[in-house]
Parts: sequence; structure tokens; C-alpha cells
Amino acid sequence: MNQHQPHPSAQHDPQVGPATMARLVLRYRPAADVLIGAIELPTTANGTERVEQPDADTRLYWRDVNDGPLTGQAVLQSFEIIHAHTRWQQHRDPALPAVLCEAGRQFTDHEHHQHLGLPLAARYTARTESTLTVPLHALTRDRSNEEPLEQGSRRDAVRVTRALDRFAEALEAQQSRTGSPRTGSLEHQRTITFCSSVRELGATILDHHTLAAPGSSAAARSALRGGVPLGSPDRDTLRLALTHIDRPDRWGLVAAALEQLTSSLIATSAPTKGTPLD
Repeated sequence: MNQHQPHPSAQHDPQVGPATMARLVLRYRPAADVLIGAIELPTTANGTERVEQPDADTRLYWRDVNDGPLTGQAVLQSFEIIHAHTRWQQHRDPALPAVLCEAGRQFTDHEHHQHLGLPLAARYTARTESTLTVPLHALTRDRSNEEPLEQGSRRDAVRVTRALDRFAEALEAQQSRTGSPRTGSLEHQRTITFCSSVRELGATILDHHTLAAPGSSAAARSALRGGVPLGSPDRDTLRLALTHIDRPDRWGLVAAALEQLTSSLIATSAPTKGTPLD
């Protein structure tokens, strides 16, 4: 496991500092793009614990402090972010306190680039860690900065998930027809990667049917930029749909756009029938 150097905004300290400081351990898996943060709070911050999910790709574990100087406040004690680096690259900050957002962004960006040149097997087994000391007050919850949680309906979640899956099926079917890039080619691999990310996005939304999945959608948009066999207008429509999918109130419109793209893709991929013999 690699030990990352501390960021300039935080001080390295192997021990928990005074009562005003907390020890933060960041752990990152570059291949999976998963960031986990664990915070060692001082013993004066006792209280009850609860989990919160602001979106389908983020879990926050809070402690409602019931004694000491932070009585009555919620303090973050751990978190998990899926597709962390990809999400930050597309300026979709997770619902973390500002100091953790900046530390996490710098850490994942550094580790992502550090592991780009490694052999495939090494990338998939890599685990990295960074230890920081952060001000305790920076971990408390500030509801004044929070945006209202957007939630969708299960009906729309099911529809948009099915639309994503059918689009991926149609795109894969297009790849298998005569004249498509051969299996193993760069374009073929890009298409398979994109279809996989689209299915993951749909499954994540369906598993959390009231919540958007901004990390998973960021991964799908990133895969789309890699190149898929679509014309420019269809690619623009798809990119817009994968952007609007972060708004649960637009899932119906997104599903309709994906369904139309799928129908068009199937129509253009169908073999041309010859004139029947008399």
C-alpha cells in the first residue's frame, strides 16, 4: 500500500491532536475509483451514529454529539464515494465538508495519475492511503450550505433503467453486425466499456430509486468521450441525456430521449432486405 504525502491544507500527524483536531485517513482504490475516509474523533465527541445517503454514490456516517464542546452538532466520522476522481474531474462535488472535498480531490487526482503507467495487474490491486490532521470544526454539519435532496419516483427510475439497458443492448448489437470493428479493437473495447458503465448507472439508480447517481453518470460520460460508434447529433443527445440524468425530476424526459436513440439505432442497424423473387 502506498502512503501518500499530506496536502498543504492539512498537517500530517500520526496521533490525534488536541481536542480541536481530528485525524483523517483517506484510502483510495484507483482501479475501482472508490474513496473511503475514516475520521478519528476525540473522546469528547461522544454521541449516536447514523448514516446518510445524499446520492446513490455517496454514503456519509455522522455522529450526533451529546456531550463536550460539540454538544448538539453533527460531526462527520466516515464516508465513501463511488467514482470519486471521475466525479471531481467533472466538477460534481460530493456532499462533503469543504476541507474534505479539497483533500479528497487532491488525493484522488494525484493517485489516479500516479497509477496510469502501471501494468494492468498492478493497477487493479493498488491501494493507497493518506493521513491528515484536520480542524474538528471543519467536520461539523452546516445545513445552510446544503441543497435540497432531489428524489425521483420508482416508476421513472424503472423506466430510465430499462432505457439505459436497451440502449446498451442496441449498441452492442450494432457492434456485432458485419462491417463493425473487430472484437478486441480499440473502438470495440471503448464501446464495451461504455455499455458496461451505462448498465452500472442503470443498476445504481434502480437500487436507489429515489436518488440520482452523479458518480456513475460521470463515469458514463467519461466513457462516452472515449468514443462510441454514433453520429455527432446522436452523441450530443446521449451526452445531454447522461447529464440530465443527475436530475431525478427529468428521468422521464431522459428515458424518452434514450428510447428514441435506441429506436433509431435499431433501425439503422437492421439488415437491408432484398427484393423478393416473383
